[in-house]
Amino acid sequence: RDPKFSRSKRVLIKPNLLGAFPIERAVTTHPLVVEALIKYFLARKKEVWVGDSPGGTVSVSKVWNSSGLQDLADRYPIRLINLSKHPFKEMKFNGIPLKISDALFQCGIVINVAKYKTHSLTAFTGALKNLYGLVPGMVKSEYHRMYPDTRSFAELLLAVYGVCRSKISYSIIDGIIGMDGAGPSGGKPQNFGLLMGSSSIPALDT
Repeated sequence: RDPKFSRSKRVLIKPNLLGAFPIERAVTTHPLVVEALIKYFLARKKEVWVGDSPGGTVSVSKVWNSSGLQDLADRYPIRLINLSKHPFKEMKFNGIPLKISDALFQCGIVINVAKYKTHSLTAFTGALKNLYGLVPGMVKSEYHRMYPDTRSFAELLLAVYGVCRSKISYSIIDGIIGMDGAGPSGGKPQNFGLLMGSSSIPALDT
């Protein structure tokens, strides 16, 4: 067990909250998975933050409501963090400049909770791709313009992983109901029946 689990007081749970989609569309991390993590850490007297940076210009309050997270925040003493508005750090990895939410560095425990989906640019979106939500707001759109093809975008994702990997305590992929087809938002829900986890993001995605 990571010693940070007993030593650290604050937890960041980072689900996939791509946008304001109904839970049954399987676009976002299911709130039951997030709720189980919330209950686990609250029982251990941790301060729990749940945060992501939804894509586009969608209202974050709509994302909280459609994803089921507002309901969780109404029922549990947690803090919902809009990583699009939260302060960020400017960093660099292998010559690639990055903006990464400071919430990652404000929490001693970070649980990365991805959704099991197809993706039009990267083919598959899992634990590593989920880290892209640590890039704040419209900066993600700017990066998509700067890295428009699969190879260059993959190199950007590896840079994000490079600066974040030491802070990620554990990663989970919610594939109980996942997505097949035109992901990350236009595909069809599929009953995969998978819930996977690892302290190694490459191992988990593989």
